[in-house]
Amino acid sequence: MQAKANQAKAQADYKRYQSLFDQGVVSHQQLDTSEEAYTVSSSQVEAAQQAVLQAQQQVSSSQSGLQQAYAKVTQTKQDITKGEAQLAKANQQVTQATAKVAQAQFVITKAKAQLATSKGGLQLAATGNQQTKVSEQQYRAALAANAQQQALVNNALLQLSYTTITAPETGQVGNKTVQVGQRVQPGQTLMSIVKQKPWVIANFKETQLKKMRVGQLVKIKIDAFGERKFQGKIDSISPASGAKFALLPPDNATVNFTKIVQRVPVKVIFEPESIKDCESLIRPGMSAVITVNVGK
Repeated sequence: MQAKANQAKAQADYKRYQSLFDQGVVSHQQLDTSEEAYTVSSSQVEAAQQAVLQAQQQVSSSQSGLQQAYAKVTQTKQDITKGEAQLAKANQQVTQATAKVAQAQFVITKAKAQLATSKGGLQLAATGNQQTKVSEQQYRAALAANAQQQALVNNALLQLSYTTITAPETGQVGNKTVQVGQRVQPGQTLMSIVKQKPWVIANFKETQLKKMRVGQLVKIKIDAFGERKFQGKIDSISPASGAKFALLPPDNATVNFTKIVQRVPVKVIFEPESIKDCESLIRPGMSAVITVNVGK
């Protein structure tokens, strides 16, 4: 059967894509596409099986009706034979059995009428039962077709969702490297986004961190705003110096008797009320002077 062959191929493709996805070889989109293809083929196989089952039940119902008809024909033949024997006996006794013959003929006619009525009722009952089975099979086939169409709709919606690329965070576009009509690749940088809430990264000397703690108040002076000072607080202190996160970190395994004071990044966030009127004017990369209140 073509539908089963398609289902087997779709199932094999889905298992192979799932294994490749677990290894990081293919994308989630390709895995979803193979899964939808497998679902569609499974629905097609189910619909074909329902159609075969419906045809088999129709054949079985027809054979049952034919056997019942043969049984009734045989019974009728036996009744006719019996009647003919009685008629032959009555002919031998014509004088004495004339009335009996007439009565017997009346009885035979009545029996034939009752037999015809019984046949009609039986055929009507068999037709109704067969029609009920056919309607049930048609309903199941319609459900299978509906499931198949729903799988196709879900696949189309999934493919449509891939046409929308959502930014990971809310912000303002600062640098756009993509143009209308350009074909993009997975992992390609499309634009740079600047967050709406600014912060400051202050590179303090390691000798200045002795009394610094998260949550301490900070005064921030930005060169672009003259003598105006903003309020803030320490949000976090880097777990390592800036040199350790460099592209080529220095290796001090060799003998070096010159001690260089290291810089440690400290993240400072603004107080919302302090930058209420200037939040949109602060830009990434501006120079700032940070003063931390470490207490006495």
